[in-house]
Parts: sequence; structure tokens; C-alpha cells
Amino acid sequence: MKTFDVNNIQLTIQSPGIDVSENLRGFLVQQIEKLGKLNPRMKKCEIILHNEKNDKLKNCVLEAKIFVPENMFFSKKQNVSYQLAAREVFEDLHEQLYKLKESFEEH
Repeated sequence: MKTFDVNNIQLTIQSPGIDVSENLRGFLVQQIEKLGKLNPRMKKCEIILHNEKNDKLKNCVLEAKIFVPENMFFSKKQNVSYQLAAREVFEDLHEQLYKLKESFEEH
């Protein structure tokens, strides 16, 4: 388990038995920075990478939890690579945070 501080956001990456490349780690940090700009109240992000044992090619699973005061957002995606799964996860989380932002602006 590795923990980073990304613009005052605590980022924890768990990858039991998986070697996370510098390229993938950089991509994850970049995506957290983008989400942090969308919601500056974001305090913490937990990412878990693991392999799903199945017969399909899509065995790379990435799960992410984002903690914003009074809210927690979750996304889990499975794809042929962790990079592709991460793209899908962060697109989903971006959409969830954007909906939260819209609901605050309506009130």
C-alpha cells in the first residue's frame, strides 16, 4: 500500500501482488488532480487494483472511493488493462462529482 499527498488530497493505492508502473501511478495522480479541481473539498481517495480470475480477457479490476465531506463516491470497472479501467472509473467519478456540484448550485 502506498500513500501520496496530491494537492492536499490523501491518495492511497493498494495493489496486492501487482506492480504498479510509474506511468500508471502518474496517470492516477493526474486524474485525482483533475477531480480535486472539480471539487476542492475532496479530502481522500482510495484506489484498489486487483486481478479477477475468469476466462475473459478483461481481468484487470480497478476500484476507487472518493471522500468529500458528507459524501462518499465509488466506482469499480473491469477491463483488459488497468489504464483502461482507470479511465472508465475516473469518467464515472467525474460524472458523480459533477452531479453533486450541480445539485449544490441549484440550492
